[in-house]
Amino acid sequence: MIHSGDKTNSFTLIGLGAVGRALAPALVRAGYDCRGLIGRGDEKSLASLCKAPLMMSLDSLPDDFDLLFLCVRDNQIASLAEELSQNIRRPPLSSPQAGGNLIVFHTAGALSSDVLAPLREKGADVASFHPFGSFPRTGKAVSSFKGFTFGIEGTPEAQARAEQIARDLGGSPLIVPADSRAIYHLAAVFASNFFVGDLALAVKMLGQIGLDEAQALQVISPIVEGTFRNVKELGVKGALTGPAARGDNETLARHEEALRKIDPELAELYRKFSEYLKKV
Repeated sequence: MIHSGDKTNSFTLIGLGAVGRALAPALVRAGYDCRGLIGRGDEKSLASLCKAPLMMSLDSLPDDFDLLFLCVRDNQIASLAEELSQNIRRPPLSSPQAGGNLIVFHTAGALSSDVLAPLREKGADVASFHPFGSFPRTGKAVSSFKGFTFGIEGTPEAQARAEQIARDLGGSPLIVPADSRAIYHLAAVFASNFFVGDLALAVKMLGQIGLDEAQALQVISPIVEGTFRNVKELGVKGALTGPAARGDNETLARHEEALRKIDPELAELYRKFSEYLKKV
């Protein structure tokens, strides 16, 4: 059994989307004891893997755990925290097993622990616990958090506990102050969401010459993989290539002209981003 100070390792997790489905079994593999999973849909295999009961509503929330993870959508966290503060069966929110307060985490990147204020006001320790990674809604769930960075911020006890959990999962904690959460999360958006959007545009360009998505991805895979390898080895500035990096204005103009025939707004976006690349 893992301990952090006088805290035990029992947890309940609410929200079985992409993050929750990855986090629950990872915690179990790290030695944490799952007391229950709450979420919609048929996740019997996940519950079996975690050796925990699967519940459909907060009415079934157990009362014998010390850590509570809220892995729901960002816009659901505030209302869920309020509902929990009114209905959880342990006022004040203390853990009789460990002699301390219940610790509640949310996994949203852009939100601080302030969104859990209703629970904090009832005596819980609270923190944000955001795994800096990509969690697709379909396909195979993330199987390991080894090497992940976790953006953490909260009350002292919860923040310290979150740091330990990050390490237990094979990751590294990063303290992100409440007023920096949005810019921190923007880094994830640019690194993942916009990257996928950029690849979608590359696929669209190759579609103009008759390639389907599978063919286009086969074409662009070597340059994508090579580019990231160069970034890791040479740094961002050293890895930058292309017409903007070499000041090839004639090629940039040719690109803009071709894009205007497809999408004038995209041509303007290309122009602005090329100007940015010249400054990298």
